[in-house]
Amino acid sequence: MGQTGTKWRYIKVLEQPIASMNRSSGPRWSAPWQPFATYRQGENSEHWADFWPVVVNCVTRSVGDVARVFATLDNSNWQQLETAIRQIPKPFSPGLYKVELELPPRKQPLPPSEIARRLADYLPHGQDNRCWLSPPGIPPYLLQSAMMAMAKGAAAGEPLALVLANGDQMASTGLLLTSVGVFFNFAGGSPGAFRWSELAGAGNAADGLEVVLTDGTRFRWGSELGKFSDEVEAVLDGIAKAP
Repeated sequence: MGQTGTKWRYIKVLEQPIASMNRSSGPRWSAPWQPFATYRQGENSEHWADFWPVVVNCVTRSVGDVARVFATLDNSNWQQLETAIRQIPKPFSPGLYKVELELPPRKQPLPPSEIARRLADYLPHGQDNRCWLSPPGIPPYLLQSAMMAMAKGAAAGEPLALVLANGDQMASTGLLLTSVGVFFNFAGGSPGAFRWSELAGAGNAADGLEVVLTDGTRFRWGSELGKFSDEVEAVLDGIAKAP
């Protein structure tokens, strides 16, 4: 857990060199496998940006070493793994996937004033940052464009913040955060939206920014928000897990 209170829990899907495995030192093919991992720090000082797990049976021929690795895990660890795997989209494809082991109980969303306060804690306002808060205020022409491109003209609630995607000049791509929820449109996908009460968590790693909803739906926004991906992750994850 980092200073922002965010827990970075990820599943990585990737191929493994099973052909080189010492089969006499491992479980049956149908049983779980224990990985050995290396990590890359990246630019965010609070968490690793990526990791590369390899099945431990592929890096040692020592039955004792493999047994010691497996002994570090108990039933709760395997149960958490099963919970996480159920959240991965199928069919499985390589990549990093943000997972939530404990879905936040949300009886009602945070008040708009509290959401606005949290946004102001992380998001800098102004043209130089391509990010606007309300107050001080979102330029009307950008807000109108964002309403049409991201919210498709729907009743979006009270606008609280606008974060533009990299290279955007007219608020056609990025995030519109309102008192109701989050509306978005990015070059690589279709427009979408979710209510604050549906938000389970957010994460940002080597595959970019990702949001997970309480029903298991996930949105992957990649790196289109550039340097503000960490800030957006922190504020969304904090709102999702607020008491």
